[in-house]
Amino acid sequence: MVKIMENIPSFRNPNTLVRWQPRVVKTGSVIVIYSIPPDNQGNGFLTVGDITFALSSKITYIGRNQSNNFCLRGDMYISNNHARIFYEDKNYYIIDDSSTNGTFLNRNPLYKGEKYILTDGSEIQFGVNTVTKYTKFSA
Repeated sequence: MVKIMENIPSFRNPNTLVRWQPRVVKTGSVIVIYSIPPDNQGNGFLTVGDITFALSSKITYIGRNQSNNFCLRGDMYISNNHARIFYEDKNYYIIDDSSTNGTFLNRNPLYKGEKYILTDGSEIQFGVNTVTKYTKFSA
């Protein structure tokens, strides 16, 4: 069940523009606080549950800490600053930022600090429970 949260507690995210409010969605046991303004969204997407979010056209920080622009709450196995996905040379890449419980790409563990290319349909698992699917829109 997906629920768009209302009456959420206020918080500050340095990656969020003042004129744009973050989107807060609960999908399953995970709450996603998504703070990538429309001007910065790229053509890569992550799907959590049945909700799809655009990745940044530059870099998307992922973790439990609310300073991340893709904040995953409700899963204690996700590190505060877990991973990042960035756009370079017309491709998206993922890096595990020394997370405690690891990041997996298509069920294969990532070496911390190494970059891995994402391909359309890739499955990304953060920690133990949170699984996302990567897709890329190409015109």
